Amino acid sequence: VSGAAALLKQARPEWSPEEIKSSLIFMSKNIGEDIFTQGGGRLDILSSIDPLIHILPSSLEIKNTSDSVKQILIKNVQVNQTGIKIILPSTLEDINTGQQKPFSASVNNDELCLNSDESSDITINFSDVENLEVGQYLGYIDVKTFSACNFNAEATRNFSIPFSITKLNRVHIEVNKTQFFPDEYRTYTLFFRKKNCTFYALPFYSGNAFDYYTPEDTFDIVLITKIFANQDAGEWRELYMGSGINFNDSQ
Repeated sequence: VSGAAALLKQARPEWSPEEIKSSLIFMSKNIGEDIFTQGGGRLDILSSIDPLIHILPSSLEIKNTSDSVKQILIKNVQVNQTGIKIILPSTLEDINTGQQKPFSASVNNDELCLNSDESSDITINFSDVENLEVGQYLGYIDVKTFSACNFNAEATRNFSIPFSITKLNRVHIEVNKTQFFPDEYRTYTLFFRKKNCTFYALPFYSGNAFDYYTPEDTFDIVLITKIFANQDAGEWRELYMGSGINFNDSQ
């Protein structure tokens, strides 16, 4: 891939690294495998030198409802006008089960007519994320191109933008130091321990409130503090704030 990128940079020195990446991915040949096996497909360096459009970024990652609005940029790199039609999916694949789940999203403009070297920002709202169950999902946004912006003609090319959605449980944490701990305590780190006994460490300062997202239904919350006998010496102490907390019973 690095060699192909170098050849493409030599042929198109005016392209940015992201534009080179876009051409390599979207002009690759589909070999009929899933995205986890083939990635973008088999590289086609000759086709990558003269792509129809650039799509930036080449993939999207959505993490929970707070991250559900995304933007992509589409640029016409042909000498003639090119029509762009965006088709959003109606289903997603549950990565863990392989089942298709109903899904809906919206786009601010699903048909574009771009002049040579013209680009346009597209905003996609994945608002249906809040209705998904906790898990990981995979979907594709289809982008079809039409010569001379003739949308009644057959599409000249179909591109697929992969996107993943990770839906997690939200745990809201708020600790007031003066309420729970004597003045000599100094809070350093808050840990989440999952069912498989692995830890997630979070920097924490007393009085702060924040949200933590986890795929776990049951977890422990561990607070690590340090008691200072004087300014220079202290003793670490572990305090269990909660053990075996079930997400369905708490927020």
